[in-house]
Amino acid sequence: QNQYLDGGYGMNCAQDTFAGVDAEVRAIIDRCHADAVRTLQENRAMLDKIAAYLLEKETLTGNEMLAIIEGRDPSLADVVLGSDIERPARAIHMVSEPPVAPAIPLDDEPEKKTEE
Repeated sequence: QNQYLDGGYGMNCAQDTFAGVDAEVRAIIDRCHADAVRTLQENRAMLDKIAAYLLEKETLTGNEMLAIIEGRDPSLADVVLGSDIERPARAIHMVSEPPVAPAIPLDDEPEKKTEE
């Protein structure tokens, strides 16, 4: 049973079964946590580079992230040589005026029902 689905909270099984399931779930979570910590530790230098770039620029595109991972200059990652295409998310500006809805033509008279 689940308190969020049916309002109840508990397992419909023996306590030994519940304890076994609980222990296995905990073991899975512990293994996943250890894997995540190991992955972060093995890639700490890369994480520090990414964090430093984010602290400086405040945003990071996918191409910039890939450039950092590949050891390239991230500031050149979104530049397409010989193209007039703007870099993504670089030319956004806020407008303080509310948007205006397009005018919808309305009929002056409602449809008249004719009786036959």
